[in-house]
Amino acid sequence: MVAENAQYWPEVVKAKEVIDSGAIGEPVTARPLADMQGESLARALLAFRSGVIAAFDAIYLDSVFAPDDMWRVTGTTGELTISSRGGGLWLWNASRRRGELLLQSGGYPKSFGGEMKDFAAAVLDGSPLKAGSEVSLGELRTALAIYRSAQTAAWESVCD
Repeated sequence: MVAENAQYWPEVVKAKEVIDSGAIGEPVTARPLADMQGESLARALLAFRSGVIAAFDAIYLDSVFAPDDMWRVTGTTGELTISSRGGGLWLWNASRRRGELLLQSGGYPKSFGGEMKDFAAAVLDGSPLKAGSEVSLGELRTALAIYRSAQTAAWESVCD
């Protein structure tokens, strides 16, 4: 198992369910949490086999930012956000113009508990992982392709 707790974050787990249900249409863009470990600024365009093009932006600075959502996925008919002010997963679409709170803040720290519980069940009971290593491997391959692209100034394949 690759230790990647974001796959167990209650708001992210619920957001995937909502995206899969079609509540925001086809995803068009996603913006990650700004306060993150790693590079101080990363920006990448991702081209998927489906033809979808996504923009990836990540920024981490020792500065003060105006209030903004921690996380956002925009689709063709709506958006999902994780609020930086009080948390919680929100759905915005034509029938929810003022937003609908779908999940009270589960809290990012709870993602670690879910990760450990899943790992323990896999080791002790032989249960399959809810977030398998192929997902984390895909995340790593994507990050490495972004690094290669920064060096080559060209499109880089994630799968090679």
